[in-house]
Amino acid sequence: MKAKVLHLEVEDDPASLQVPSSETLETLTVVARRNVTVDMSTCFPLLKTIELTRVLFPINFSMGFFSFFPSLETLLLDNVALESPIHIFSPSLRILKVTHNERFNYEVHVWASHLVSLEYECVDPRPGVFVVEGASSLVDAKITCWKRQRGEPWLGPMIDCLSSVTKLTLNLSINQLLDLVEVVRARKGTSFSNMTCLTICLCDCNCKYCFDSAICLLHKCPILEQLFLRFMNDDHQPNGPHEAAASPRKLSMSHLRQVQMVADESYHSYDKIMAKWVELLLENSTNLDQITIKRVDEEGPSSSQSYSERSPSN
Repeated sequence: MKAKVLHLEVEDDPASLQVPSSETLETLTVVARRNVTVDMSTCFPLLKTIELTRVLFPINFSMGFFSFFPSLETLLLDNVALESPIHIFSPSLRILKVTHNERFNYEVHVWASHLVSLEYECVDPRPGVFVVEGASSLVDAKITCWKRQRGEPWLGPMIDCLSSVTKLTLNLSINQLLDLVEVVRARKGTSFSNMTCLTICLCDCNCKYCFDSAICLLHKCPILEQLFLRFMNDDHQPNGPHEAAASPRKLSMSHLRQVQMVADESYHSYDKIMAKWVELLLENSTNLDQITIKRVDEEGPSSSQSYSERSPSN
């Protein structure tokens, strides 16, 4: 096969699929409606992009599967099923996206020294392991995790690989937010010293916990320039131990210039949480250009306010 791009959509049959070896293939996409076993146990020397949806990794080749792709730069795993732990050792990998929304256990270990972009999404309540190591070049990361219980072990290794990022997006529920702050506080040397842009989207998080915990994260971001906050449903209370971390009232946010805060119409603590944030920001951000506050519903923005600390710099 001499094609450079191969796109395969697998229906109910067959249960397994063999991809023919190729010395020219650069992009491979496999989309299955149910878990299908894909045999790619031959070398693809030029393959740069792999996108797999509902693909089953069987026990017999999960361990060294990705060693067959020495040129791999982009890997997208969408609801893959694992019969055993999968180890991705890929020095050339630069972009990794893992989505896990199905109800099966999984364990993924990644070693990628040139990884620059990471996106991880999990809304499965079952326990899982996702570890990224050696990613000292990582600059952009997006972590989405809504339904996990408290105290799971995935956050420690995740924090280690995020220390170098300049842009971070966190979509979390209250349980994950409290876990994250607990891990950061326990590791006294942890600092997001390169981060200039932080987005935090909080679901099921009441005023007290989201404010105190988010402030603890900001304390670890000394050169932050842009902060975006999104507050959704605040009816939920955290499960398990949930003492709110004491948040420092004095922060070093001299680099912060732009802040946007958005709350859903259903967020009952809107007035209280916004007032607390505005007060804190105006007290601690000497170079702040503008704070924008919006309240939105399902149809889009319904109201907004802006507070200018000083005129925007040219």
